[in-house]
Amino acid sequence: LFRSGSTVRVQINQLNAGQEKYVLLEMELPATRSGKTRSVASVSVSYANMATRSTDKLTGTASVLFTDDLAAVERSVHREVMIAVVTQTAVERNKLAVDLRDKGDIAAARAALADNAAYLRLNAGKLNSTELEAYSARNIDDSRNLDEDNWGRQRKDMRYRQRSGEAQQSY
Repeated sequence: LFRSGSTVRVQINQLNAGQEKYVLLEMELPATRSGKTRSVASVSVSYANMATRSTDKLTGTASVLFTDDLAAVERSVHREVMIAVVTQTAVERNKLAVDLRDKGDIAAARAALADNAAYLRLNAGKLNSTELEAYSARNIDDSRNLDEDNWGRQRKDMRYRQRSGEAQQSY
């Protein structure tokens, strides 16, 4: 990730046919009157097309519509995007729990995992997501295996899942 002013550049290597990767960017926008639309991003992608042996380019834009209608906001939620956002947020929270446990603060690590599980369960319900529900259950299981006898194995399992989640791998 390279950031300069309002420009962000991301390089994704080794993306093959049938694979999908995403980039999540969080941005803050100034308050804007309801009903107004604002352009928030322009995207350009270039890639080596192995079938044609040429460089292909795609472009697109993203905009937001401001509203004070909560029902309209709920209707406009893009389920798959929100599942990705919740998953990546939960991965970061899970990493925090590992850091706390590595520092010997088992109680804080257990609390962080319990909070993460609750966050995942809440969003699993809102988004009707079995993946988020399963990740919630894994956080509960993680919280039960922080003792010294289990920590070595548990830490490896948690770090593996964190790396898989960050890399958007489903295995």
